[in-house]
Amino acid sequence: MFKLKSLFRSMDGWFTPQFPIDFERYPQHPLDQPLPETTQPVSSFSYQVFLSFRGEDTRTNFTDHLYKALSDKEIHTFIDRELVKGEEISSALVKAIEESRISLIVFSENYASSRWCLDELVKILQCKQSNQQIVLPIFYKVDPSDVRKQTSKFGGAFEGHIESKFKDNEEKVLKWRRALTEAANLSGWHFKEGDYDVRFIDDIVKGILSRVQQVRDVATYTALWPTTQLESILIYKM
Repeated sequence: MFKLKSLFRSMDGWFTPQFPIDFERYPQHPLDQPLPETTQPVSSFSYQVFLSFRGEDTRTNFTDHLYKALSDKEIHTFIDRELVKGEEISSALVKAIEESRISLIVFSENYASSRWCLDELVKILQCKQSNQQIVLPIFYKVDPSDVRKQTSKFGGAFEGHIESKFKDNEEKVLKWRRALTEAANLSGWHFKEGDYDVRFIDDIVKGILSRVQQVRDVATYTALWPTTQLESILIYKM
């Protein structure tokens, strides 16, 4: 016969309840309850997804199709549809990154030729550390190792960008290199020549939906049990 011992944690610390447990006092775990159809994530984030991409590479094709697929699944996504002419990343864009739960980075051949994209990337990874933002790379017709090491055509675009404007700014270039390497080491999706956009985008959307559901579950847990949390430790003995 198995014996079951459960520990509960309240705001005052751990305690062992008397058995049988009075579940009116210790209610069912909220994640074991069906979610109401009207339940919305309780979050300070304005967007579920932020899209970072090189406009001249993917604005009118892959990224636009990805944005539509996310929107069709009611995933609130930020996309910058304006053609950027300035040098500095705008405060509005910084705010959008900070207020997004997930960042999708679409690495394409000319991504690293844009100061705007590189500064976006640095900010996204800062939010990964400070806000626990989920960061997911998409390698669109580029090899992850080329992004990681800044080699091949991807690396050539990066080196050309540095040579033209930033060859004397070693600190900024090093920050960009570190950001590219860090992002390329993250798990994501790799689109290769010969793959189909529709299937590839469908896989991405499924992955994002799964992440969004996880966030919704945690938010619901927090909303339903704001003061008392259950951490059940099951100890089985003969």
